[in-house]
Amino acid sequence: MGKTVEVKDEAGLAAALKNAPGPIVIDFVSKSCDACEADEPDLKKLAKSCADVTVVKIDVDAASVLADKWGVQGTPSLFIAQSAAEARPGAAKEVDWASDAAKLLKKCMR
Repeated sequence: MGKTVEVKDEAGLAAALKNAPGPIVIDFVSKSCDACEADEPDLKKLAKSCADVTVVKIDVDAASVLADKWGVQGTPSLFIAQSAAEARPGAAKEVDWASDAAKLLKKCMR
């Protein structure tokens, strides 16, 4: 089973990435985002179903410095990295949940 980690700052993100065994989904959210709420069950399913996947949730209101660093313009904003080394601005791929993250879920459920 993978895991979900809530991060509030750069140090928390570094710790989450250090312990990530495989692919990482970085989910920038806000409390006022209805689409973020709609994606939540699928992201939980992804973390639960995929042994090596780490889902990192970052509230843009609590971690605005991280959101700015990653170039987040709105929520939800999802990024996927294949490893901790790729989980950085400019290297991680910004994705559309309906296509890319869903493919990752299907791949790990085989």
